[in-house]
Amino acid sequence: DEFALHRAEDLATGRSLVERERVEALLLDLALPDSSGIETFERVHREAPHVPIIILSGTSDEELALKAVRDGAQDYFVKGAIESSILVRALRYAIERSRRERDLEIIARVTFAMRATQRPQEVIEITLNSVSDLLDPDAGAIMLLDQSGTQLTIEKSIGVWSPHERETFNIKGTITGEVLNTGAPFFEANLSQNNDPRLQDYRELNGGLDTLVILPLVAEEQTIGVLVLADSNPLDLKDLSAFETVANISANNIHRASLYARTRRQLEQLNSLRTIDLAINTSLDLTVVMNVLL
Repeated sequence: DEFALHRAEDLATGRSLVERERVEALLLDLALPDSSGIETFERVHREAPHVPIIILSGTSDEELALKAVRDGAQDYFVKGAIESSILVRALRYAIERSRRERDLEIIARVTFAMRATQRPQEVIEITLNSVSDLLDPDAGAIMLLDQSGTQLTIEKSIGVWSPHERETFNIKGTITGEVLNTGAPFFEANLSQNNDPRLQDYRELNGGLDTLVILPLVAEEQTIGVLVLADSNPLDLKDLSAFETVANISANNIHRASLYARTRRQLEQLNSLRTIDLAINTSLDLTVVMNVLL
């Protein structure tokens, strides 16, 4: 009862099953009508590299088992020699292990990509692109607070929200305002049926999307904005902790890049003042001084 089981008659059906549904794990028999041996695993793993695979085989071949695990299989069992309770536990561990590996991959990828960025907009684009690659939401956006702390601006948006880029929203009396104040994520699975007035902004934005996730962007213990995702289908929130980490990495890098841009602008202004000062003190030609000033 713990796992929904599907039987694929051949590898083509198995591939479409992975594409069509949120498959959490695969039990793979190495003796299929159109494929056998380690090639069976290699073909399926190539089509679904992020799905944990547990191999079932009719023979106890230790060399084959080791090769399969080295190539990415989570475990290897001999048919008829495995108890159901052990198989269920192996499935559960494989799913959890695969999820943790993917979490680390997400965090490492985002951290590496942001290491060389010096512009807030680049950080925002990297964050949204990473989230889009992994969850493929119908819509997403990063919204940042203005200096007054009363309005949010959509700095970057993807999917059906793309036309709303640069729009602003007042946070007073909204669910986003609560997320900003409390620092706690918000999740709604049935937005179209939820008449809470605090969600009105998103009902106007979304165009029929039901699932809504709002994650705070926290930098140096200060919430500077939100990462928002929306979809017409349920999003897989089992990786929510990883995306919270991504949101925090993004927030700190946006803050760092903003400080860098501000400091660079201040240095440019100081250099301009110094150039004007030198021109005034070293030239008696009014035209030269005016040109430098301009």
